[in-house]
Amino acid sequence: MTTKLETVIPAVFNRINPGATFMAVMGYENNWGELSNFGLVFHVNYLNAVRKSLAIWYGYRPLNSLEREIQRELIESYTDTLNGHNPRAKAAHAYAGVVDGNDAPVKGVKYWVRGQECHLWAFRVHKRVLREGDYPPGFWHARKAARHKLMGMVPIHNYRQFKLIQGRFDRIQVAKLSLTEQDLLRKLN
Repeated sequence: MTTKLETVIPAVFNRINPGATFMAVMGYENNWGELSNFGLVFHVNYLNAVRKSLAIWYGYRPLNSLEREIQRELIESYTDTLNGHNPRAKAAHAYAGVVDGNDAPVKGVKYWVRGQECHLWAFRVHKRVLREGDYPPGFWHARKAARHKLMGMVPIHNYRQFKLIQGRFDRIQVAKLSLTEQDLLRKLN
């Protein structure tokens, strides 16, 4: 399933060099109110990052039974991803690919159908927190903290999703373009 967005997003992202391209997302606010600037690489090969991550996890010696269980789950899940179908990826069906005016797919941009939101996927190079978020109590329970530790060891951890919706970011800089939220979300005529 694909969708044509009635904004300039497809035209902008299809103009980007098809190879790895640096991008900045400035003034991005996450679901918990954390405000950050990100340096990203757009068009990085996700499956290569999965392969490298699996190799690291296979070589890791867990410190306890919880880490061992999470290591097994991560290896199973990402092996399924490499095989082309991950039954654990419960949200994959919720997204539609985005195409431009010429029906060319826009890589790295997906449309969340139910929420009617455009999401950008990119590889994080650096992050600068401008304002701490208000995370709920118990957010880092033992299982989540152990998973975060194992994910933090591997390249796949640096893939991030950004919601390109009103009120979430100040501007995106890419391919000699600096686009404000108003520029990027502007409706096509």
